[in-house]
Amino acid sequence: MKRKFSRAIWLCCLCVLAAGCSESYEEPTFSQALTGKLLKGGQPLALDKTELGDYARIELSFVPVDGGSAWDAPVAEDGSFELELPEGESLSGKYKVVVFHYADGEEDALGGKFDEANSPVVVELPQENLTIDLDKPQG
Repeated sequence: MKRKFSRAIWLCCLCVLAAGCSESYEEPTFSQALTGKLLKGGQPLALDKTELGDYARIELSFVPVDGGSAWDAPVAEDGSFELELPEGESLSGKYKVVVFHYADGEEDALGGKFDEANSPVVVELPQENLTIDLDKPQG
């Protein structure tokens, strides 16, 4: 009797596991929401990826002025960026532009001047082909 009960429990566990694994996962779809260039003094921020690889990077975020979730965009060596949002999401309203420039891979070369607390750069979105020059704050 004990052996039949044990087998019944194992059978139930296997059924539960199999049912949980049978659900399919759908990869979210994204749409391009914003493209542009990030500059300082009309030039892209310098990155030396030959020595530092991905440790040298620029982190660009758009933080809603009225609160809400920030959106991050990867920045290429030429200063171009492309922000993709999950399908159904949109960028609308005023956003503070937050930038960290890790030229050496460790410290912000901008000295925190463009972190969330200090950045003077505010943009109104949506815009097509947005150019952000950190030496010319829009807000």
